[in-house]
Order: sequence, then structure tokens, then C-alpha cells
Amino acid sequence: MAHDLTPRGPDLPAVDTAPLVEPDPDQVRGGEEPIVEHVAVRERSYRGRFLIAYGILGVVAGVALIVFLGSLGLSRPEPPPPWSGFVPAETADQTAIEAIAGHVGARYKLPDGAQLVAVTASKPEWGGVPLAAIAVQPESGAVDQTIRVIEAENTVSYVLCGLGEQCAIAAGKPSVERDRLLRREALELALYTFRYVPGVEQVLAFLPPKKGSPPDVALLFERSQYAGELDRPLDRTLPPSVPGVESMPTSEQQVVDRLTEPRRYGFQMQELQDGSPVIVLSSFS
Repeated sequence: MAHDLTPRGPDLPAVDTAPLVEPDPDQVRGGEEPIVEHVAVRERSYRGRFLIAYGILGVVAGVALIVFLGSLGLSRPEPPPPWSGFVPAETADQTAIEAIAGHVGARYKLPDGAQLVAVTASKPEWGGVPLAAIAVQPESGAVDQTIRVIEAENTVSYVLCGLGEQCAIAAGKPSVERDRLLRREALELALYTFRYVPGVEQVLAFLPPKKGSPPDVALLFERSQYAGELDRPLDRTLPPSVPGVESMPTSEQQVVDRLTEPRRYGFQMQELQDGSPVIVLSSFS
């Protein structure tokens, strides 16, 4: 009996040869939206949350900035006190120094209540000719005997003149106390000038002479020597109340002597070859 010699393998399951059908997207994952769409939604959600967070941070930063600026305003230092109660309103140099002369001169009195001296202010001149220079002779014992020459272009002069002959003070007798009061007045004139008249570098103040003598004493104030006094209010240097001839406190006497005695000179006028006047200052020491 013939046998079928075709080898037979194990029984295999039947294969479904029906055509493949793509799944309905609406039925994928039980009808849920595709995964890609969920990622996009989450990204939009996170972006919105970030925008809200940034907005909150911006508001907080703005509030912090306002608080910080407010604290700066609260801690802003007070403006410094005015240098003096009197300020010349005039802006021109000549009218400003005239206002200073009028204000300061009226404050200084003799024991009888009369004004101590009249004060006139001008650019320095001699015989109607502008002063060309100031020549400062060295002290007799100084090692350096070089004469210091200062151009007079930036100089203002004040003449303190009594009512007697040749500007002497007619009433009373000369004294150390009266001389100190005159030097205090000259110092106040110089400080006001340096503070309120730009460009003035030197102040010459001519003091009244003794009776029967011509004027022979001048004080030379230079701006560079009074930087400290110009940086602090005037009443820190000179009390606002002017003392009488014999009532200046000891502490005030010391200040006046320290700031004026080294600036005290004898003077004489000379002419250059071109006729320009020069004032020659010689130290008393």
C-alpha cells in the first residue's frame, strides 16, 4: 500500500488572510485623545503657569523697588545749613562787594553806639590807576628772602575809614582791643567776599591809622588760606553777635588773632617804570 511520503510538520494554526484594517483613532485607548495631543496640552498648560509665575515675580520685584526707593528717600541726609544768614542779592562784583561792605560795616559799633568805621569797597587802585601787583616782602629772619609778587587782577580792597583826619577814628583812644575788633571786621569782610564773589583770590583791607598819622596798616587775605572757614558756616568761625570794643570773649580773641595777625603788614605805594602802581607789603615781625 502506497504511503504519502511528504513530510508533515506539526499542526500550525490557521492564518487569517483577511485584509488589514487601520484602527479608528477615536477608538484608540478607549476613545481617549492621541498621546501627541496630550503632550501639546501639557506644554500649553505649563507655559501658562510660567507666565503667571513670571507675572507674580514682576509684581513682587516692582513692589520691592518702590519700597527700596522709598527707603532711600526717607534716609536722604538733611541739606547742610546755610553758610550765613546774609547773602548779597547782587550778582555783579562791584555791587556784591558794596552790599557786603554795607552789611558788615553797620554791625560794628563804638562804645557810644556810633558805627566803628565806614567801609568802602572797590577794585584796588592808587591815584585813579588800577593796582598792577602786590609785592610781599619776606620776614627779616626768613631763610628765603624772595619777594612774592601777586597780580592784583583778582583782588578786592576794603578801606575801613573813621570820621577823623586821614580816616582815623575820631572818638576814643587806640587800643589793642579796638585794633582786634577792626581786624575781626576785616576778616568778616574777606570771608563774605571769598564765599559769595566768584573769582576773587585776594582781599586787601586797609585799617584806620592813629590820629595824626597817614594810613599805614593793611591786611592781606588770600582765599587759599581760608578753605576750612569757607567750608563750614560762618558762625562756626565768628559768632553772629558782634562784641563791643572791650567785650570780645577770650576764645574769640584767639580765633581772630590766629586768622589775622599773620596777614598784617605795613605798606607803601610804588610805581613801575610804566607808571603802574604796586603796593609793597612788609611784615611787622
